[in-house]
Amino acid sequence: MNFIGRTERRKGPDIFIDIAWWLDKNLYNEANIIGPHSFNDTGTISSESYLRSMLGDRQSPVKFLPPKPQGELMALFARKTVTFVPSRYDTLNLVALESLFSGCPTVIGGGAGVCRLLKEDFPDVPFVEIDLENIYSCLPAIEHILNDYSGYRRQLVDSVKNSAAIADSPILADIYQQTSQYEQEIRDELKNWYAQLMGYWVSTQENVSFLQPLKAQLKPTLKQIKNNLKSTAGQLKGRVLQPLGDDRNAQLVKAPNLLKKYKETFNATEQTAKDLAEKIQMGWRLGSGYESEFQGVRGKLATNYRIDRVRLWRELARIEELRDHTLVSATYKLRAMRALGEDQFGDLPFVLRTLTEYGFPKEMAAVSALYGQSSEREERCHSLIEQARLDNLTNPAGDEYEIWDDRRGDGPYRATIIVSLYNAAAKLPLFLKTLQHQTLIKRGEAEVVLVDSGSPGNEYEVFKDLAPTLGYPLLYARSPQRETIQSAWNRGIKLAKSPYLAFLGVDETILPDCLEILAGELDQDPELDWAIGHSLVTNVDMQGGWVSDIMPYDRTGYEQDLVYLETCYLSWVGALYRKSIHERFGYYDQSFRGAGDTEFKNRVMPFIKSKVVDKMLGLFWNYPDERTTQSPATEIEDMRAWYLHRTLAGVKYAFQRRSLGKWKIYSTIAWAIASLTVSILVQILTMPIIWPFI
Repeated sequence: MNFIGRTERRKGPDIFIDIAWWLDKNLYNEANIIGPHSFNDTGTISSESYLRSMLGDRQSPVKFLPPKPQGELMALFARKTVTFVPSRYDTLNLVALESLFSGCPTVIGGGAGVCRLLKEDFPDVPFVEIDLENIYSCLPAIEHILNDYSGYRRQLVDSVKNSAAIADSPILADIYQQTSQYEQEIRDELKNWYAQLMGYWVSTQENVSFLQPLKAQLKPTLKQIKNNLKSTAGQLKGRVLQPLGDDRNAQLVKAPNLLKKYKETFNATEQTAKDLAEKIQMGWRLGSGYESEFQGVRGKLATNYRIDRVRLWRELARIEELRDHTLVSATYKLRAMRALGEDQFGDLPFVLRTLTEYGFPKEMAAVSALYGQSSEREERCHSLIEQARLDNLTNPAGDEYEIWDDRRGDGPYRATIIVSLYNAAAKLPLFLKTLQHQTLIKRGEAEVVLVDSGSPGNEYEVFKDLAPTLGYPLLYARSPQRETIQSAWNRGIKLAKSPYLAFLGVDETILPDCLEILAGELDQDPELDWAIGHSLVTNVDMQGGWVSDIMPYDRTGYEQDLVYLETCYLSWVGALYRKSIHERFGYYDQSFRGAGDTEFKNRVMPFIKSKVVDKMLGLFWNYPDERTTQSPATEIEDMRAWYLHRTLAGVKYAFQRRSLGKWKIYSTIAWAIASLTVSILVQILTMPIIWPFI
C-alpha cells in the first residue's frame, strides 16, 4: 500500500497511517509514504517529524520513501499495489487519475475534486472513497481489494477499457469562443482603478536609484539567507527550550523568577469581580501549564511552577471563597492537605462543613478519617475501606426501564461492550459505526449494551436510525431517571449475556482485533481476570477526525502492584475482564458521580490477576468539549476512591492477604520505604515559605 503525495496535512498522510493501523497486517506486505515533506515557517519542524511520532505511538510498520519521478510511479502502478491519496481537499488530484487509469486500485479522500469527476464522467470505473467524517467506513472496501486483489484489478482494468467519458459540458474551444458578457459600467470603473494604480507605479519609478536593478537581482539570494537565519534561530530556540521539557530542570531554570511572579500574583488588585477572575487565571498560570501554548520563551519561564504550591492553592481557595465558589475553595484546601499529609492550617472544619452542604457525606467521612485525629487515622480509614467492600457485594441495579429495545439474539456471546450514554447523541454514530470493525462482532460473538442514563438528548432517535444498518447484536435500555455512570455500568453487567466485559464511552474506541486478542488471553488462562493492551490518547475535531496525538499509555514491563502508584496503569479502554469478578468481589459503588471506576479497581485489586498484552488496542478521542469527569466533584470523590487507599490502612488492605516469600517481603518493604521517602520530599517541597511581602 502506497500513499503518494506531499506529506502536508491536507493531503491526508495521517489518514493513511490510521487506515494502515486499523487494517489486518496479514492483508498487506508493506505500507509506504512516498513524497516530499513540508516544513514550518522557520524550517525547523517537518511534517515527517509529526508522522514519525504518529507511527511510534501506533507501533506501525509504515515506511518513508523519497519522491519518485513519473516513470517510476508508472512502474509502481503496474505492480501489485494499492494507491492511497486520502486528501482532505484538493482541486483535482492527478496522481489518483494516473493510478486509476493505469489499472491500479486506488483509495481517494472525499475532499479531492477527482471524486466528483469520476462519479460524473466515469461512473463505471471503481475506486474507494474515504468518508472524511468516518475514515474507518472504507475499511471493508479496502479489505475486499486486499483479499481478492487479482480479481478486483481485472475488474478495474476491464472497466477502464470499456469506459467512455460522459461529458455534457462545453468543450474547451466552445468555452473560449463564447461571446463575453459584462456590465460596461463595472468594466469602466475597473479600468479607471487600473489606470490610477499604474500611474502611481510609474511615478515611483522616476527617481529609482541605479541600485534598484541590483537589489532585484540580489533579492532571491537575500531571501534565502533570511530563511537560513530563521531556521538557525529556530533550532537555537528549540535547544534553549529543551530543558523546560523536563519538570526538574525547568524548576531550576525558572526558580529565580518565582519571587517576582509571587509579588505580581498575590498583590494583584481585588476590587471587582473581573479583578478576582483575572487573579484566578494568574494563579493558574503560576502553578500549571494553563495557556502555555500561547506563551513565548519568557512566558514559559514565568509559569508552571511546581514548588511551594500549597501557598498558591490556599490563595486560590481564598479568592474562590470571595467569589462564593465555596466548593471550589474547599477543593483547593483539600489539595493543600493532601500535599502536606495533614491539616496544618485548620481548614478541616470548613472543608467538612462544605462537603456536607454540597451533598458529599461519604467524602466528608473519608476526609475526616484522613486528616482528623492522627491516633485514629489507620483504624477509621481501614473501617471505611472494608465497609465499602461489604456494601457493594450485590448488584443494586434496578430492573425498571423507560425504553427497552433489544435487538440481540439468544446468545450467549464471548464479550459484551457496555456503554453509558448521557448527552452522547452527536458522538454516537461514529462510535457505533467504528464497532462494526471488531472481528468478534463480525462473527456474531460480541454484543453491545447501551444504557441511557436518563439523558436529555436524542440518543434513542440516533440509535433507531442507525441500528438497521449496523447489523450486530444491540440492546438499548433507558433508565427512568438520571443515574450515575456506575449505576449504568451495574445495569449493563446485569444485562450482559457474555462472560467477558468491556466498558467504553462514546469518546473512546478499540482496534478491530482488540476483543478477539483479549478474549483469547482470558480463554487460555483461567486464573487471569483482567487483560489490557496499550492505549493512545488523541485530540480529534467535532467530527472525530484526528488532530494530534497527546500521549500513549505504554504499559511495557507491567506489574500489577504498580497500579497503586498510577491508577491509569490498569484501565478500561483497550481492556477486557471477567464478569465473574463482580460475582466474587463486588460491583460498582453507585454513589460515585465520576470516580467510581477508580474506587472499584482499588477495592478488587487484592483479589484479581491482571496482564498486559504488548499491543496498542485502545484509543481515546478527546473532543473539543468538556468531559463529564472534569470537575471539583471528581477530585473530591478521589479522596475516598484513591487517596483513602494510599494510606497505611489502604496498604494493609492491599497486601494483608498475600502469602509472601522472603524476596517479596523485602521488595514490599523497599516499596513502602520509597513511598515514605517520596512523601517526605513532597512535604518539604510544598511546605510554605514565608515571604516578607505577604
